[in-house]
Formats: sequence, C-alpha cells, structure tokens
Amino acid sequence: MELTIAERVHLYDMLPDEGNVTTIRAISEAQSTIGLSPEELEQWSVTNENGKVRWDSGCDTNTEIEVSSVITDIAIEELNRLNDEDKLTVGQLSLWDKFVSPNGQTQ
Repeated sequence: MELTIAERVHLYDMLPDEGNVTTIRAISEAQSTIGLSPEELEQWSVTNENGKVRWDSGCDTNTEIEVSSVITDIAIEELNRLNDEDKLTVGQLSLWDKFVSPNGQTQ
C-alpha cells in the first residue's frame, strides 16, 4: 500500500500498546515497516518539533509499505471507532479512504 509520511505517522499512532500475542507480534513487525528509517528522515528533512512531525513538503513522500491483514484489521477497527465517536480528524481521512473505503464508498 502506498502511504505518505503523514499517513504512516497516523497509522503508527493508531497501533495499540496491548493485545494478544498475534496482534503484538504483527504490531512489532509493522512498527519497523511503518516507522521512518534514518535514510528517510534525512532524505525528507523530517523533524519533531514540540511533538509535531514536520518534513520538506516539496518532497514526494509516497512509499510502498507492506501492511499485514492484522494491521489492516486494526486500522479499520480504530478508524471506524473514531468515526462512530465523531473523533476522526482531517489528518486521518486519507487513511479512511485507503483502509475503510478504498472504492470511494462511504460508511
């Protein structure tokens, strides 16, 4: 799945800290894939300023990321929960479009 830096940050933040062994193993693997590598941090001039991740907006940051079915299920569940609670943010909308509504359908 092609994800931007912003989408990767939002997806990473959605991953739970607890779960069953299958979930935690999938999360552990996904964190290394979804997280930004030292090369990406340098290439896109990524900084963390007061808890806000910033990067060179002139760069194309789309990157093909392998997302397992377990992580996909977690993302869909969390996005649906946020939507149901009226807490979905503009920053998460593109993840909604990719995970929950990939064919442009609305829930």
